[in-house]
Amino acid sequence: MSGFALLITLLVGQNIVLVNYLAPWAFFSRLQSPRQSLHFSLLITGATVWVAVLFALVFPYVLEPLNVVHAATIALVIVQVLSFLLWRRVGQYVLPYHWGLVNRLALVSFLNVTVFVVSMALALAEVPLWQVPLGALFAGVGMLAVMVPVAATRNRMELGGGSAVLDGAVVALLATAVFALLAGYIAGAVEGLILPLF
Repeated sequence: MSGFALLITLLVGQNIVLVNYLAPWAFFSRLQSPRQSLHFSLLITGATVWVAVLFALVFPYVLEPLNVVHAATIALVIVQVLSFLLWRRVGQYVLPYHWGLVNRLALVSFLNVTVFVVSMALALAEVPLWQVPLGALFAGVGMLAVMVPVAATRNRMELGGGSAVLDGAVVALLATAVFALLAGYIAGAVEGLILPLF
């Protein structure tokens, strides 16, 4: 797979994974408004870039020489936890009076499935090191392309004060499901039309 095809896969695949499995449930409380979802997406994008680069160095230079590639999952979780502890400490130093907020943001940013899946995929693809932060950034853009519209839909339908029939979390989740179907069709079109060219 070429580098461009990998970037497109991360960009589009992230949409599908996030909308279908993560956005409606695990991240739903973070989708109060488009602005909150934008900040949340940017935090996770930064965490993904950081962890992906670290793990892209650990995988070929530590795990492969020691012949313990089968422990990649444990190694990646350790990288995530150490990154969380490091950036939580930095955040507490910079914002000493907002310890609870820093702790929650660092926890949600570093210890989630998005960071794990993207970092593992980039390490196993064995792409050049300069493509790793770019791939993580593309995955973050894919998440941003999902989170903000889902948050705007929820904000409009649940908090917009419209018809009583369209109020509530159930309708917001149904709208998210429709958005997931749309993202699935877009992903199918990209995989069927664009990726064969590369």
